[in-house]
Amino acid sequence: MAPTTFAILFLIGATLSVRFNVVILFPAIGLAVLGTAVGIAHGDSVGAVMLTIALIAVALQVGYLFGLVPRAVIASLGVPERKSLIVEELGSS
Repeated sequence: MAPTTFAILFLIGATLSVRFNVVILFPAIGLAVLGTAVGIAHGDSVGAVMLTIALIAVALQVGYLFGLVPRAVIASLGVPERKSLIVEELGSS
């Protein structure tokens, strides 16, 4: 598998992690497995097709893992601090 393909799948996994939970990896990997059926149709060996499927799954999962960091940052930016709200409530009494 070319490094460019690995990078694209990595970015797809990272993009999926920002919007969806981990369950999205199952259909994403399933679609990738269906896409590798082309390799079987071209007459590639079973070992090469299995290795391609494994590398695709790993690339999506690692991309998802690295995409969780921006997801946490985005989530933390939208939540106000609780301490400041409590201080404001105490000050208004």
